[in-house]
Amino acid sequence: MATDDIRSLLETDDWFHGLPEPLRGLIVQKAVLRDYGGDALVFATGDPPTGQFAVISGEIRLVSHTANGKHVLFSIFKPGMWFGHLSVLDQQPRFQDALTVGPTRLLLLSMAAFNGIIADEPRYILNFTHLLCRHIRSAMDMLAEMKTAPLSARLAHALLDMCADAAPPQLPGSRITQEELAAMMGASRQTINRLLRDWEDRDLIGLEYGRVIVRNRTVLSAVASHGNLPFS
Repeated sequence: MATDDIRSLLETDDWFHGLPEPLRGLIVQKAVLRDYGGDALVFATGDPPTGQFAVISGEIRLVSHTANGKHVLFSIFKPGMWFGHLSVLDQQPRFQDALTVGPTRLLLLSMAAFNGIIADEPRYILNFTHLLCRHIRSAMDMLAEMKTAPLSARLAHALLDMCADAAPPQLPGSRITQEELAAMMGASRQTINRLLRDWEDRDLIGLEYGRVIVRNRTVLSAVASHGNLPFS
């Protein structure tokens, strides 16, 4: 993939697009491409940080481990999105697993490259902190939603997020199991299945093996906002 194509993809992300031009150039210059097969482990909980990543193609899922041994799908990253920066900033071990979904190409800004940039231009640390703050805000919004929004609204919101347009454009669906959705929502698989089947009957979504297809974004967006179908 040509450098200009990588740069164009990275520019679709608000954080990267808003960086000073010299910093954008340094990141593209110093970062390296890494290719992974499907279901590959990019890093595991407890690993020392090796750098922060941008998804160039494919998909990354961050999985958290609970105290009772359960695995929870925390977030999904598609092309143009960055992940792994928290451990870069605090220099602490990874606290989640990062797994690929299908063949995936990543851009790695290594710890050495990151430290070199900050050593030469200490002011740029604030720009990297902005990326962390953006994800903290998103996590806080998710926590507030978990505590207040009905399950139907949270599930609709999650499906819309997973199927949101990315660059390059994605199919209007995401590869995910009902068990993973249940873990994300803090609900039982049976409850998630009932909701999904009801929405499938109403042609809001389509269900394939390990995949949910969004068919009616308008109505699903209304459910995400209000928790109820607009015609129920």
